[in-house]
Amino acid sequence: MELSSGSEIIRQETDYSINAADDDNGASLLADKILATEPPPHISTRCFIYRVPDNLRKGNEDKYEPSIVSIGPYHRNKKDLKITEKHKIWYLRNLISKSQPSNTTSLIDIIKAIKKLEVKARECYAEEIDLSSDDFVMMMVVDGCFIIELLYREGLDRGINKDPLVSAPWIVKKVEKDLILLENQLPFIVLECLFRITRDRKRESSLNRLLGVFFAKIIPKTNLILVGGKLEGSHLLDFLRNSIIPPDFQRECGPAILTNRRGAKELRQSGMIFKTQAWSESKFECLVDVNGRDGILEFYPYDMESLYILIPNLVALEQCFGPYEGYITSYAMLLGYFITSEQDVKVLRRAGIFLGNQAEDEKFAAEISTLYERVHAVEFHYLGLIGQVENYTQTFWRKRRPLLHQWYGILMRDYFTSPWAIVSFIAAVILLLLTAVQTIFAILSYHR
Repeated sequence: MELSSGSEIIRQETDYSINAADDDNGASLLADKILATEPPPHISTRCFIYRVPDNLRKGNEDKYEPSIVSIGPYHRNKKDLKITEKHKIWYLRNLISKSQPSNTTSLIDIIKAIKKLEVKARECYAEEIDLSSDDFVMMMVVDGCFIIELLYREGLDRGINKDPLVSAPWIVKKVEKDLILLENQLPFIVLECLFRITRDRKRESSLNRLLGVFFAKIIPKTNLILVGGKLEGSHLLDFLRNSIIPPDFQRECGPAILTNRRGAKELRQSGMIFKTQAWSESKFECLVDVNGRDGILEFYPYDMESLYILIPNLVALEQCFGPYEGYITSYAMLLGYFITSEQDVKVLRRAGIFLGNQAEDEKFAAEISTLYERVHAVEFHYLGLIGQVENYTQTFWRKRRPLLHQWYGILMRDYFTSPWAIVSFIAAVILLLLTAVQTIFAILSYHR
């Protein structure tokens, strides 16, 4: 009887069916509130300007956030970047005043053209931009005209205008770096529109050519590559990626599993040779392509200072934008495989692969190691190359060469620190040999 009563209680407690006649205890109000909540904005398939993922950003904000000029919406209200806002207006005025034919381009014409692109431009950002239509268009116009005029001043007009912004080399470097940050971008369609409207036809140039000249300090040979054709991009960072990787470039890939890192110093001691690849004057080369053959690894040279900012932002772009092949990400992982310490950077710099101050070697090694550890990669495009390296270094004598180098280093450090130490060592060796010879003759005479 009690069991029956208990079963009834359990059945009542586990009966979750809703009786319309029962009081819903405010459930209807709660349901209405949930349904009334505005859904998140639809993410456009056009978006390609992102916030950098936290796994890359944390502790490395200086690589992903602008230091002197804000471009686009993500950093526009930062107080420490307000100093360049007046320069932007100054550049805009100069750009419009030089447009040809004269008196046919006005600021009103520019604003009308950008207003037509507003919807497409907003869709380029991964986040909903909380700006009114007027504020958004004004930002596109001011920031875009600033970039176009800067390209002219650094390219065709360099040395003509006395401009404090580009006359100081340290400021120019900071502006260059700010313009390649993933979070500091304008849609390329905006830049192309502004360039077309404000173009000075007296000066024979194209947007591609101006970009090639401007970014030649960051990407080697970019201006040469652009002479023969036209590159495109979704924004300036994407443009640089397309100038590094040819459209038809392909490389075999596999799972991104790298267990043991082999530093360049260790590999050199095992017999590997690091060299730079020769530039072609007519071929569009992939600047992250690395060739391996018969114990020789060939890299294209890069400026170390440029890599501090460029590689992390290109990796962030590939991590955010699914359709991309992870060529830059794989290259960053490959550098992490070869660079485990300051000594590895010295080996690669002496081979001409990295161009820069040797005082930066330790910092560069730490930066590459951090990026290697934080990147989330699914595929790796240099598995074949790593396989070649492992096979080459696993022969009997090459496996033992690093140990011989280590013994040699100990010998030089502990016993050959001065000329007298060398003389003493040689004397000890001679004495040891004479003793051994004397012992051998003594044994032989005893047996006779």
